[in-house]
Amino acid sequence: MIRRTVLMGILAASAAFPAFAAGNPAAVAAIEPFLREDEKAMLAAVLADRTASAEFNADVKLAAGDPKVMKLILDKWRGRIVAFAEADARVATPDLAGTYENYGALMTPQSRAYLLRRLATMRKADRDSLIAYLDSVDSALSSNEGKLTWYTKKVVKGIYDKYREDLSSYLPEPLAQNAKAAAPAAAAALAERRDSAALEQARVAAAAAERAGAHFDGGGAPLVADDVVVLGRETDSAPRLEPSSRPSNAPNLTAEVPSPVDSTEDFMSSVKKMKTGSGPMRPHRYLPSAVGAALGATLGFLLGGPIGALIGAGAGFVAGDIVGGKLFQ
Repeated sequence: MIRRTVLMGILAASAAFPAFAAGNPAAVAAIEPFLREDEKAMLAAVLADRTASAEFNADVKLAAGDPKVMKLILDKWRGRIVAFAEADARVATPDLAGTYENYGALMTPQSRAYLLRRLATMRKADRDSLIAYLDSVDSALSSNEGKLTWYTKKVVKGIYDKYREDLSSYLPEPLAQNAKAAAPAAAAALAERRDSAALEQARVAAAAAERAGAHFDGGGAPLVADDVVVLGRETDSAPRLEPSSRPSNAPNLTAEVPSPVDSTEDFMSSVKKMKTGSGPMRPHRYLPSAVGAALGATLGFLLGGPIGALIGAGAGFVAGDIVGGKLFQ
């Protein structure tokens, strides 16, 4: 009985450690070299959940650099990535008629984490373009009492369409399908290793207690000292981890993934810090100004000749710019 109590105490203590949302950076860095860029973003989304983050950290710690265990971890968490993609590929577009404090409030913790990590690996021009669109939505919400304009509604819908498309396109790939098939066995093998490690900790604790003079009643089944976990056929050389089909450079952790308790304001602040250019040109933004100038010039010419046309064009341009600013916020 006491042995069983010792084991339960150790397991309870391990469960009580605080969960680090977004994954411990060192743990993430150990896995990311074997992931594609899109998978890195999906892993960040998975680890936005505190429970998943704590489980991930524990798995990587269990590996302690062992290639066999790291392969199991890669298979298990690729499976989690696939499960996330399957779920979020069907995520609904937020209520475009709703009221939101800022753009971050339009997203889930998972989609915020995905977007921040994805931005860090995008081409400069694409990254700056997307950030400019996000900023335009954020600005419209702040200046329009939390409401989207007709133009920013189109922007939000377009971003969500692309998000679902990115996740959906990953699912049929052999890499994803193989991970989905291998994940259950990998998760079971890791769980067995974790249980074995806990039993060993309990045995060591019991032995230490006995040396200290504690008395055991002998109840319960004896602990197995040398548990063996079968991980497949043994070979002379350590198995290699499956590399990314699109190798990338060393993991870039400059874009920290937000935890579920981070404010959406912090999310937009992180996004804006990643901008390195002026963003996309939006010619349609200036269409009302051009139309206003043309109409003003025509009316001015009819009323006052060439000078009237100049005055009318200027007035029309200003009026059109004001209207355009309201329409395309």
